[in-house]
Amino acid sequence: MKFCISVLFVALATSLPAYAERSENWSISASAGTSGGTLETTYRFTDHFHLRGGMNTITVSANIDDSDISYDGDLEFKGGSAFVDVYPLDLPVFLTAGLYAGRQAIDLTATSSQSFDIYGMTMTPVEYGYLQGEASYGDYAPFLGFGYNSTFFTDNSFGLHALMGVAYFGEADVSLRSVGGTYSESEYIQQLVENERQSLEEELADYEFYPILQLGLSRRF
Repeated sequence: MKFCISVLFVALATSLPAYAERSENWSISASAGTSGGTLETTYRFTDHFHLRGGMNTITVSANIDDSDISYDGDLEFKGGSAFVDVYPLDLPVFLTAGLYAGRQAIDLTATSSQSFDIYGMTMTPVEYGYLQGEASYGDYAPFLGFGYNSTFFTDNSFGLHALMGVAYFGEADVSLRSVGGTYSESEYIQQLVENERQSLEEELADYEFYPILQLGLSRRF
């Protein structure tokens, strides 16, 4: 993060001398970061208010530990977005607020090669199978942040675009089931799975916010 902040200040210092009023009010940008690959279009409504919208997609693999169970998780964050960027000063720095709309979910899988004592019975992986499920968030994620965009502040048609902020995913709705075991459909296995589902939902309650960091290039027209 310190590196990103340094980039913002260096870019700010180098772009100010070249600032000039421009008649072009549109720009396109391509960036990469924690929201994945992002393509956006910006319309300069006024010098101080810009409207921005785009598309993003990313899949991130991670391990999620809950009690004695370790899950392989794939976070999918993709869809459309819309923002209002406010430039309070005659500088290429802005405050922004908006919304991500689309799929925010984590696909979950947990396997084991160990046998467990369940209700006094020793059960093998063949009997209890493996856990499979999903932690899904809402279709909309509000966003607040700040950034730097030199696109409308230089004589050059190209500019640097950088963004930092936080998206609010909210609480996860976890679904979980036992798959592939000879006793996967049994009542006592399903009760254990339900207990684990509730535990995992509580564990994911600490991950309601998702940090957004982006860096890319823009071109006005």
